[in-house]
Amino acid sequence: MNTTTLACAALAALLLLPACDHGSGDHGNAADSIILESANLFSNARGGCDVRGTIFNTNDQDFCDVLLEFRASDRQGFQFADAFDNEDQLPPNSRGSYSATFFDENGDQPPCDFIDSFDLADLQAFCGS
Repeated sequence: MNTTTLACAALAALLLLPACDHGSGDHGNAADSIILESANLFSNARGGCDVRGTIFNTNDQDFCDVLLEFRASDRQGFQFADAFDNEDQLPPNSRGSYSATFFDENGDQPPCDFIDSFDLADLQAFCGS
């Protein structure tokens, strides 16, 4: 599977997942505030693999803190690596970029060639003024 096909398949899968979780207390309900617009694999300078893309804050009043988690699988479907990123204070009605590096259970960074597929495991947003 080439990188373009992988990216398209991953993006299609991502769009089927819930947009985000909601916060509690003074953070307000952010259940529909964040849209994951894109997610693509890129080799990084250390020989590992990053997932990069853009998110959009549809909230017209509040800044949002966004937490993203991705999981990578090999050709046999074994999930072997996770990538996390936290974007703080994404302004209302704006787009932000993220970059999350995959790490396996040993703390190593697998190269993109080892990743057959990846998906969004979790997306949380906590919005408030």
